[in-house]
Amino acid sequence: TLLSKDKNNIDVLVASGFNYAWNKEYRSAKERFKHVLKLQPGNADAAKGMAYVYLYEGSYIKAATAFQGLVNANPSSPEFRMALALAYMNLQKKGKAMNEFEKILELNPQNEEAKKYISDIKSGRGIVELMALAGNTLVSDRSRFGLRQVQVGYHINSENLVYLRYDNALSLDNYFLLQSNEKT
Repeated sequence: TLLSKDKNNIDVLVASGFNYAWNKEYRSAKERFKHVLKLQPGNADAAKGMAYVYLYEGSYIKAATAFQGLVNANPSSPEFRMALALAYMNLQKKGKAMNEFEKILELNPQNEEAKKYISDIKSGRGIVELMALAGNTLVSDRSRFGLRQVQVGYHINSENLVYLRYDNALSLDNYFLLQSNEKT
């Protein structure tokens, strides 16, 4: 209703952009924030909203770039540093993320979230890991090379891992045996 009266109302556009973002309507949120930035280049709230939309939708490179700009403009903002660190974590850039978490602790030594992430990084666990195994199957005097197993895992926390595994080892061995006309 307010936008029907004034389609260029900056405050209403920003507020509705955040509402769209919270409801996971990222395209509409970006349209609102872009409109504000066109009307008022450098609007901090619209830049913040756009950065969060990138983070929420999984555009981590864009999120890192956007939050780096916000951190440069607001170096003492733990909020922007946390979001930048999370973008780096999702990009598997642990060194850069660690740097941001440490700066957050310089600003607020009691920040438990930053402490937790630093502990997770120091534990050596990756957020996402990929494992692939290949090997040879020896049949008679012939050797065949093939993919044996692939696993993708996600560390929920320092104790729990969720993973998806494709195991082709037995199938590969049987296939090569049948191809070579060997009897088992």
